[in-house]
Amino acid sequence: MLRLMRVWPDEYTDKPKTGNVLVASLQNPKDIPAVMSLLKDLFPLPELRHLKRVRRVSALASSPSSDTGSSTPEQVAAEVMLTWADGVGGCGTTADETMPLSHVLSEDHQALQPFLRPLVRVHEVCTTIRLLTQEQWSFSHQKWPTVRPNPLTSLDLDDDSSSATSSLQLHQSFLDELQERTSKPCADCLHNRVIIVDPATKNSVYHYDWSAAASSSFNPLDHPILLAIDFIASAQLNKPGGKRWAEELKKSTTAEDSSSYLCTGYWAYLLLEPCLMCSMALVHARIKSIFFFHDNPGDGGLKSQVKLQGLKSLNHHFEVWQVVSSNKSE
Repeated sequence: MLRLMRVWPDEYTDKPKTGNVLVASLQNPKDIPAVMSLLKDLFPLPELRHLKRVRRVSALASSPSSDTGSSTPEQVAAEVMLTWADGVGGCGTTADETMPLSHVLSEDHQALQPFLRPLVRVHEVCTTIRLLTQEQWSFSHQKWPTVRPNPLTSLDLDDDSSSATSSLQLHQSFLDELQERTSKPCADCLHNRVIIVDPATKNSVYHYDWSAAASSSFNPLDHPILLAIDFIASAQLNKPGGKRWAEELKKSTTAEDSSSYLCTGYWAYLLLEPCLMCSMALVHARIKSIFFFHDNPGDGGLKSQVKLQGLKSLNHHFEVWQVVSSNKSE
């Protein structure tokens, strides 16, 4: 049994960046609206707009009792994020380091003083604004309350929560066919094996096995993926209405006109991760999903060398999946 593992762009798997801010406790939680209003003018933090300025805390702090001198639990109701810690009042960047509030509040900030307790502390927060996954958001939210983006992707779902799931059995059949057609290991993209499938009909529109081909060309334009796209283009021209389709393709100048592209909505099954050239060809053909078995360490365009599916400069993005055995440890 084979298993699909999503190859995510780096921005989905990178750990969010962090930085240190100064946090102060409120004297009274009822003052939150007044403090929030003052913070907008006195300590604006647009670069941390993904974080909430106030958080309620349930931790118990100890304060000396005026009668006995013993410690009695005191509820700290709320904390506010004031400003960046670096360079403020000589404060360092060590988490939980404390300093007097007076070192933070200048004459222009004195309106905040009656609402806050006399000590502030350094606190680490997530500084990455664009959080894409459940894991990234959880990382940020554990440090400080974070606005939840919608939607969020979960990296843990792998093959359980996308377009690959609903057609998993169909994918299995084409992947099995690809393996059955493979007579020897695939050394490079010139020797790749390819099956292109139209999910609308659930039939393959092209398959190519270099090892079974009569030609022994080493022309880079003879990469099986390029031959597959060329074959599909020829098929489009030769089918009824093909000439009209070609004319429309020449006239099309907008990326939104998906009907003019060769492989719109198609799936590609490959034995080897495609090279950079073939990966770009699949981008331009508007492939929907790509499935491959083995890494291409020297020239892989979807995982090993670069992840084209995540480049923001491209006007088409697609899902990439790697096929592994279900008993293979991650």
